[in-house]
Amino acid sequence: MDIAYQVLGDGPTDLLVLPGPFVPIDSIDDEPSLYRFHRRLASFSRVIRLDHRGVGLSSRLAAITTLGPKFWAQDAIAVMDAVGCEQATIFAPSFHAMNGLVLAAD
Repeated sequence: MDIAYQVLGDGPTDLLVLPGPFVPIDSIDDEPSLYRFHRRLASFSRVIRLDHRGVGLSSRLAAITTLGPKFWAQDAIAVMDAVGCEQATIFAPSFHAMNGLVLAAD
C-alpha cells in the first residue's frame, strides 16, 4: 500500500493534518483559502498532510473492508514513520475528527 504525502515547513512542532475525504493533497493548493491556511501553519510547524488509501495519489483500495478509522490511522502512522515523526499534534477537522481520536489513542 502506497500512501501519498507532502511535508511543508520545518518548524519545531510536527502538525499532522488529516484532510477532508474528497480533496486530494495535489489539489489542496488550488483552493486559495486552503493554500494560505496551510502556508500559515507551515510558518511555525512542520505540516504533514496525506492522501488516505483510495484517495488521490495513494494506492487504490483492494477491498472496501479496508476503509474506516482503524485503517486511516494506520495510514497516518505509516506517513509519520516515513518522515521521521515520533510525535505530532493532530489537526482533524470535520469528517476526520473520529479518525484523529483513534490515531491519538494508538
